[in-house]
Amino acid sequence: MPRDIVAVHAPSPLGLKPPAPGRVPGVWRMPEALREAGLHAALGAKTPATVQPPDYIAHRDPVTRVRNHDGIARYSVMLADVIQPLLNRPEFVLVLGGDCSIFVGIALALRRTGRFGVVYIDAHSDCQTPEISGTGGIAGMPLAIATGRGVPGLANLESRRPFIHEDDVVLLGVRDLFDVVEGDTKTVDATSIRVRDLTDIRATGPAAAAGQTLADLESAGVDGIWVHLDVDVLDPRVMPAVDSPDPGGLFPAELVDLLRPLLASPVVRGMQVTIYDPERDPDARAAAVVVDVLTQALARTHREK
Repeated sequence: MPRDIVAVHAPSPLGLKPPAPGRVPGVWRMPEALREAGLHAALGAKTPATVQPPDYIAHRDPVTRVRNHDGIARYSVMLADVIQPLLNRPEFVLVLGGDCSIFVGIALALRRTGRFGVVYIDAHSDCQTPEISGTGGIAGMPLAIATGRGVPGLANLESRRPFIHEDDVVLLGVRDLFDVVEGDTKTVDATSIRVRDLTDIRATGPAAAAGQTLADLESAGVDGIWVHLDVDVLDPRVMPAVDSPDPGGLFPAELVDLLRPLLASPVVRGMQVTIYDPERDPDARAAAVVVDVLTQALARTHREK
């Protein structure tokens, strides 16, 4: 049965480096920009809460080696407090970021609720650690943190490490392969996280790749599944409004085909969307792409109003 959609706004820029001295990353504008572009009206989405982040601090802490460590720790608990109750309701939860560091709070909410699988759709693995990060931005580390590695003060919030088990994660669409190694199966940083990169998805077909991913996670016995979508998985020719555009990427029709089977599954409880930066999109063309993709992908999930 189609589900109503409840939207949560998480306008956090805390996980990114400043785009220029004295400036805050523009991803904090994303939820309202997408609302203005017609997303909420198209989906009939209810918005129960906007979770405002702490103040952005630009410098990299010399002890933790990351930016905004304490702010992200507080914000993650705030997000979890809002999202956890929604996971126990029948609606589909749509969280609009913000940068990818919001996944830390979402993963904490999932961990409080049960054992969740994660479909992580992203151009990057997001498995950096402070030691290898060039920027100290948590936006490059949330999957490592959620699976219990990386930043101790974040990875073990509420003494719940790991929030997500490595075996319960499938990374889709990655094309920044600096930390993906080849073997009998593809893994990230020598973990058991499974990877279907851009080449795999196109060889299999997006819908078939999504179906296989769902089957893999459901057979593992998870209580539910969450979908992470970073719009930088799209080709920068159609999605230039991101902080780290890499050559190549999915085209909108391919992403819709990948998302539809996932979001139509009753086991999938919600998704987050991150990294679109309205300040890099002066004519709002990229916003229209995001709205079109999400509207098509969620068409079978939400109830027409």
